[in-house]
Amino acid sequence: MTKSLEQIASDVRAAYSQGATAGMGILGSLAAAKIEIVHVPVHPRDGIWDGSAWAKAEHESLKMLDHALIGFSQELKSVDVFGDGLRTITILKGTLKDGTPLAHEVRTELTLKDGKIVKSVAYTNWGSESGLLILKALGMGDFAKLAAQQAAQQRT
Repeated sequence: MTKSLEQIASDVRAAYSQGATAGMGILGSLAAAKIEIVHVPVHPRDGIWDGSAWAKAEHESLKMLDHALIGFSQELKSVDVFGDGLRTITILKGTLKDGTPLAHEVRTELTLKDGKIVKSVAYTNWGSESGLLILKALGMGDFAKLAAQQAAQQRT
């Protein structure tokens, strides 16, 4: 029997209370065989992914952030039932190598079908000051420039 969205949201809250790896672990376990990945602003790797490849990539992202930020954590601010899925808000926290403290909010809307995630829309806000600092820390300078350009276009 498929769990209700409220039950899945409760499971996500419980997993994130144990840390980012556990939180991403439960989301990865909910991935459908194929999942549509969308980022706002657009990311070069957007498109249809194998669910297991998406789950692995999300864990690799956590490892990269853990390496780039001192004391990295990803805290779940909220998870709510939203339409035919869930809306999560997480805060990426840590300290840059130069000592600058960082807190960056990411909102994600997950569409579920039969208890599995079939679409993820991540509002990464990379064009914000904190987003650009994370991209710089990750060595993604070219992508940071693109994100800044897209953010400037959205403001006009």
